[in-house]
Amino acid sequence: MNRIREVRKSRGLTMKELGKMVGCSESTISVYETGKHEPDNQMLLKLSEVLDASIDYLLGKTEEKKETNAPQIAVMLRAMEKMTPEQQKTMIDLGKAAFAKYFDIPTDDEST
Repeated sequence: MNRIREVRKSRGLTMKELGKMVGCSESTISVYETGKHEPDNQMLLKLSEVLDASIDYLLGKTEEKKETNAPQIAVMLRAMEKMTPEQQKTMIDLGKAAFAKYFDIPTDDEST
């Protein structure tokens, strides 16, 4: 699993930081990186999300990392779950405005 180490280092994370982000210990990350143990499917999914790389890339099955903003989006969605309904509405309105500006998508006001 040397790709986990490669991607972790490219993201500037320590094993301890990565472990904290995916809910395991530094030593668990170490055994994944050295290939002594394979992460289970749930852990692979967490690693993929946090490291912003496809599971296939982490497993060495492809050369494409699939870099996206998925981790940042996931963090934003989790944060929104903790917001009041008013705060959620504000965030949704901001998102709609950004989409309308950058992607020429009409807002609710313009579509009625």
